[in-house]
Amino acid sequence: MIPVWALVLFAVNYPLAGLGITHREPTENDGMLPWLLVLVPMWAAFLGLWIPVNLAMRRKRDAVKRRYWTASSLLVLLPTVALMFFIENK
Repeated sequence: MIPVWALVLFAVNYPLAGLGITHREPTENDGMLPWLLVLVPMWAAFLGLWIPVNLAMRRKRDAVKRRYWTASSLLVLLPTVALMFFIENK
């Protein structure tokens, strides 16, 4: 959940704000380098663990490939989306 949340925060503050779709957080003035120094290793560790574990579990359960990867991806994204919705609508 944390890698997805951090990626969303980065996207909102830099690429999407640069395109004019969102507004940059006023206190975010460190630039992109600190974000990239955190995001790249975080996502490497997350995917380095998530993909092999899910490959092993899919083989063990003998699940349909497309259905298994869709369900496991949604299970990763759902808590982040739910928390973002809950926090935004407080």
